[in-house]
Amino acid sequence: VGLDIEFHALVAQASGNDALCICREAVGELFYPAFSKVMTRLNAGQRLLVSHGSILAGLKAHNGQEARGWMERHIGDFKRGWELAGYDLHAHITVLEP
Repeated sequence: VGLDIEFHALVAQASGNDALCICREAVGELFYPAFSKVMTRLNAGQRLLVSHGSILAGLKAHNGQEARGWMERHIGDFKRGWELAGYDLHAHITVLEP
């Protein structure tokens, strides 16, 4: 989970977009406790490495379409993981302690 946080923070920082960095941090406060719950139920590490590597490859190649496509897959993977772990995607959000 810590490496995932670091990856997304570095991508946001590399964008040079301060608003994105601020938003990513705020969303992360809600997202990462949920992500941690999914990671304890599913072994998704390999898929994360593939997604992150592909996103990074797209960014390095200045291919926004490729990076965006992989980011969309990455978000879809989280949604599927959340559902496979037996969680309700539409449940009330509760701030969890890390």
